[in-house]
Amino acid sequence: MRLLVATDGSSHALRAARAAARLARDLREAEVVIVCVRHLTATEAATVGATAATGYLDAIGVAAEVESTAERASATTAAMFDGSGASVTRRHPRGRPAAQIVDVAKAVDADMIVIGRRGLNPVGELFLGSVSQQVLHAAPCPVLIVP
Repeated sequence: MRLLVATDGSSHALRAARAAARLARDLREAEVVIVCVRHLTATEAATVGATAATGYLDAIGVAAEVESTAERASATTAAMFDGSGASVTRRHPRGRPAAQIVDVAKAVDADMIVIGRRGLNPVGELFLGSVSQQVLHAAPCPVLIVP
């Protein structure tokens, strides 16, 4: 079974990863694909926009921080699968989180997506709906939303 585990490093995402790790231990020979989407928050996007005119290097710094954050979140999540017997790969696509999670699920032919109910951006959730809800409606496979 191929599990796609979406993470952003939030407590909800880590709870979902723990649930996926328990499932992977029970499944034997599970494949786990961890996805942490690199996206800019509104503040980061504003910083990049403001620095476009004043400093190319500042924009590179923001992009590097986004990459570093994704790397840390996916590494922390991957560590939860140590000893589970599952093979683990990590991906850091760039773009809108829900769309990228669904795209990766399709690309790897995931059997199930495991995702936390909420993430790091509760304000965006009010206006756009949660990433987990967007994934649930567009996913090519069953979605386990962990509270």
